[in-house]
Amino acid sequence: SSITSDAIKASGITVDPLLGYHGGLVVELGGKTFSVQPEILYSQTAYKISASQAGSLLVGESRLNSVTVPLLFKVSLGNGPTKFFINAGGFGSYALSGKAKTTFSGITTTTDLKFDSGDQRLEYGAVGGAGVALELGRAQLLIEGRYYYGLGSDGDVPAASKMFTRNIQGSVGLLIPLGGN
Repeated sequence: SSITSDAIKASGITVDPLLGYHGGLVVELGGKTFSVQPEILYSQTAYKISASQAGSLLVGESRLNSVTVPLLFKVSLGNGPTKFFINAGGFGSYALSGKAKTTFSGITTTTDLKFDSGDQRLEYGAVGGAGVALELGRAQLLIEGRYYYGLGSDGDVPAASKMFTRNIQGSVGLLIPLGGN
């Protein structure tokens, strides 16, 4: 995952993605070809920033833990035990906690991120992806790739300083049917 903002673009700061994780629950409602897929996920987004300041290199790493709620429209293609699918929709995300690590002039500090009122905790945006579903009896093994593109956020942060998520996500999951279908 990574972040972007107008302030970062203008400052010459380098942003590099770091690996995070996610997990949660998925519900698929609809038919075999077209369905709606609401989800609730616990997600970690992480990134590394680098900048030169007074001849020294400043390096910071941030890891943010959030509850992310995508709502996807899903189209499944093909018949038989292997089906390919594409999905697209929107997401909302609420930041719960995080950690930041900063290294400057050989000194490293680690801090827990605390949120005050007016801080940017809520983000929304677009999400899309593709994958394959493999039948395992009544269940399905899902292998999927997605891209999250943050479009807006809350908080009293000036518009030019607001940061937006850019996140590539890979998932492996098991979809177990409940009820008669």
